[in-house]
Amino acid sequence: MKNRFLIISIVIILTALTVFLFKKNNNLDPVLKIYSIETFKVDKGWGYKVLKDNKIFIKQNFIPAVKGNRPFVSEMEAYNTANLVIIRLDQNKLPTITIADLNSIDVTLLN
Repeated sequence: MKNRFLIISIVIILTALTVFLFKKNNNLDPVLKIYSIETFKVDKGWGYKVLKDNKIFIKQNFIPAVKGNRPFVSEMEAYNTANLVIIRLDQNKLPTITIADLNSIDVTLLN
């Protein structure tokens, strides 16, 4: 009888924990469901798009905050910058990117 009670208790606890974690994860990811990133090749480099509900919200062919029209050196640099934009949007901040921001995520500023 004790074993049966123990097994039932464990099943109830695991079920409750699973439901709690599922709800918690769903509440933490609303921005990820709204925004997505697409990188794309441009002449001599990379750019990015931030999509909102699968529609273009921001299209960036060149590195923001940098004088001239210089594309990102790598796809990863474009992606990381777009990710920073999404973080800002999630925090209800303007998605403005500065030189300091670019330096903090190791974007190559000189070609």
